[in-house]
This record gives sequence, C-alpha cells and structure tokens, in this order.
Amino acid sequence: MLLREKFRRYISFGDVLGYVVWLHERAETDQIPSEVPRYTNDPDDDYLVALALSSGADFLVSGDRHLLELGDNAPVRVLTTSEFLKELERGK
Repeated sequence: MLLREKFRRYISFGDVLGYVVWLHERAETDQIPSEVPRYTNDPDDDYLVALALSSGADFLVSGDRHLLELGDNAPVRVLTTSEFLKELERGK
C-alpha cells in the first residue's frame, strides 16, 4: 500500500522499503482464524478485526472507512494513523 504513487509526496520509495525491512525484522505473525465473523459492512475487512482479536492486539490502525465506522461498537479499537501517532506520543 505504501508503494502507491499517491504516497510519494509523503515518503520516498527508499524510505518505504527501509520501513518494510525494519517492520519485517520486528513483526510478530499470527494466523487468520478459520472462522471469521461478520463485523463490518465490507466482508473483505472482517479478517482484520478477527486477526486483531485473535492476536490480542490493543488496536487496529486503518484509514478504511468500514473499519472506522465501527466506532465504539468495534470489538477492538480502530485508530486512524494520526490517532495512533498520538497514542505513541503519550506512551500508551
């Protein structure tokens, strides 16, 4: 996703590749549950909520409107990128 041309004004191609390498070296992986309940109005997004729940994530970072529309009804907190950065600054 970060390789899309629309992001070039924010981050260079080299920086994206460096970030992906950095993330890959530190990431923990988990399997998508075999049963994925319906959470959103877009069934293609439901696996993200299921994966966040099964892995014990504190929140899900996304700009996808179907996930953000869940609001307080979300089974896991959904944060925009700017909300996530604020959480990091607060040390949470």
